[in-house]
Amino acid sequence: MGTDLRVTSPLRHFPEMNPDDTNRGVYLGDGVYAHFDGYQIWLRTPREHIWHEIALEPPVLAALDEYRANLARRAVAQKEEPHADA
Repeated sequence: MGTDLRVTSPLRHFPEMNPDDTNRGVYLGDGVYAHFDGYQIWLRTPREHIWHEIALEPPVLAALDEYRANLARRAVAQKEEPHADA
């Protein structure tokens, strides 16, 4: 049985950003904040004075984790490959 990659919450636009907003979540970097609601991880980022948010439910987060792991494995494999000019 394959992993269901559908995200049930569409991208949502939030009201005008408040620079004093303390409910942004944990800052991850590059303007991205994360918040866990007990089921899924929400990623938020401000753009053009509006908050944009996406929910990563467990199957989607698992797929993202696997994607990241595959990238790491490829990077290691490329480092270990002998170079043609060596």
